[in-house]
Amino acid sequence: MHQKDKNNDVCTVFMSYAWQTKSIANRIYFDLVRSGLKVWKDDQTTEKGWELWEKISGIIGKCSYFLLLDSVDARMTSHWVQRECAYAKELENSGKLKIAVALVDTYQATHSQKELFENHNEKLYFDFSELKEYDFDGRYKQSITDLCIFFGKDFTRWADIPRAQDFETELSNLKHLDTLNRDLLIKDYEVFQERFNHKFSTGEKRLLNLIEDCKTLGINVVSLYLALGVLQMEKPELDQALSTFTTACQFFEDDPRTFMGLGNVNSHLQNYQAAADAYLKAKELVNRSNNPNHHDHLQDVYRNLFLAYTEASQIDQALPIYEKMDIGRQQLPEVRRAYGKILMGQRKKREAISIFEKLFRERTPDVSEPYIDLAICYKHFEEYEAAIHILNSGIVACSNTYDIKKELAYFYFLMREYAVATSILEELKDSSEEPNLQVYVELATIYFLMIRTHNYTSFTEKREFRKKIKAYCRFAFDYEADNPFDYYLKGQAYYISNKSLKAKEFFETCVKRNNGNTAWKFYDEFIKL
Repeated sequence: MHQKDKNNDVCTVFMSYAWQTKSIANRIYFDLVRSGLKVWKDDQTTEKGWELWEKISGIIGKCSYFLLLDSVDARMTSHWVQRECAYAKELENSGKLKIAVALVDTYQATHSQKELFENHNEKLYFDFSELKEYDFDGRYKQSITDLCIFFGKDFTRWADIPRAQDFETELSNLKHLDTLNRDLLIKDYEVFQERFNHKFSTGEKRLLNLIEDCKTLGINVVSLYLALGVLQMEKPELDQALSTFTTACQFFEDDPRTFMGLGNVNSHLQNYQAAADAYLKAKELVNRSNNPNHHDHLQDVYRNLFLAYTEASQIDQALPIYEKMDIGRQQLPEVRRAYGKILMGQRKKREAISIFEKLFRERTPDVSEPYIDLAICYKHFEEYEAAIHILNSGIVACSNTYDIKKELAYFYFLMREYAVATSILEELKDSSEEPNLQVYVELATIYFLMIRTHNYTSFTEKREFRKKIKAYCRFAFDYEADNPFDYYLKGQAYYISNKSLKAKEFFETCVKRNNGNTAWKFYDEFIKL
C-alpha cells in the first residue's frame, strides 16, 4: 500500500474588462494562459440578457479568482463589468473566490470614478497603466510577474506556447529568409495561436504543416517544436511530446528552452531523475549563454530543478538549489509544498506542519490538495486523528472528493481498520467511470492482508475475498503502465498473487524508470506489513 502524491492545483480566473480595453486584455490573457492558468474571457457578443447572465454568473461561481481590468470605461460605461463585480464581491465576502485588480487606465482618471464595489479604491492593484506597446522588460514584466504569483503561478517569457512576436523575432534572425515567406509563416503562426487559445482541435496539424514548410525553405524554428510539444502534452500524448522535445534538443542543442520542455514532459511522466537531468542541462546552457533573455529565466530553471530533485528524493541536491532561488520563487505554493515534504523527511515536525497549515489557510475554494497535503503531514508525524479530521472536512467542503476519499482509505488501512478502508475503496471503484489502477491494487492488497491476519467473519467471506483479489489483480496485470508508480503497483499485484519473480521484474522496472531506490523502499514497507 502506498499513496500517490500529486500536485494538481489548477487556478481558474474570470477576467472582467470593458471592450475599449480589449487590446491590453488580450495581452494579459495570453500571458496568463501560457503561464499555466486557465482563464475565462468573454469574447462573444451574440448572447444577450438573462441567458448570458446565467452563463456568466455560473462561470464566475466556479472560478477561484476574479480579475478586474480597472479603467474609466469599466466603471462608467460597462453594465456587464459592474454586474460581474457586484456578484464577485458577494462571493469574495463569503470566502468563495479572491478578487484581483489590474489597473489598465491612468490612476487619477480611474480612481476619480464611482467604485464598483465596497472599498474598491483601497484594494491593492497591479499596475498595467500607461504602458508602451512593446514594454516587456519594464513595468509590464514586473506587473504580470506579480499577478501570476498572486494566482499561485510563476510567469516566464519562456512561453509554453511561444507568442507570435517570439516566432517573428526568431524568423528575423534568419537573414536568408525572404520577406514574402517570412510574412506567410508569421501569418500562419498567428492563425495557429488564435485557434489554440480558442481550443480548436486543428492546432497540431497546423504546427506540423508549418514545420514542413520550414523544412522546405531549409530552416528549423525552435518555437514550432516548443509549441508542438506542449500541445501534445495537453492532449495528453506524452510519448509523442517526449519524442518532440527530444528531437528539439538534438536540433537546438544550445537552446535551454528545449531542455526545459524535455524536463517538463519527463515530470509529467513521473520520470523525475530524467527531468532533473534535463533541467540541469538547461541551467548549464543558461549560465554560458550570451542571450540576456536566457539569464532572465535562471530562477525558473532553479524552481523546476528543485521540484524534480525533491520528487526524485534527492534531497542533498535539492537543498542547494533551493538556497539559490529568490524569495519570490521560494514563496510559490508548489515550492513551499516541496520544501515542506523535505522538512517532513528530516523529522522537523513543527516547521513542516507550519508550512502545510499555512498552505491550508491560503487554499482556494473547492480544491482538494491542501486537505490531502496537511493530512499527509499529520499522518507522517503519527497524528492520525488530526489527519482524518482534515480529510473528513474536505469531503464536506469540496465537490470532487475522489482523491480525498482515497487518502482517507489509506489512513484507515494504516490504522489496521481494514473493513472501513475497503468500504471506502469499493465505493470509489464503483463510482469512477474510468478504472483506477491504484484503487484496484490497494483493494486487492487489503483483502490479501485480511486473509493473512484472519480478519474475516466466515469461510464464505474468505472465499469472497479470494475472488476479489484474483479479479482485481487480473485487472492490474492487463493494465498498461506508463509511469514508475504504475510499475510499482503492478509489481505489488504480482507479489500478492504469489508471483514473486514477476513482481521483482516490475519493481526493477520502477527503479530504472524512476532512477532511484523508491520502489525498494515501498517493497520493504509492504513486506513488513
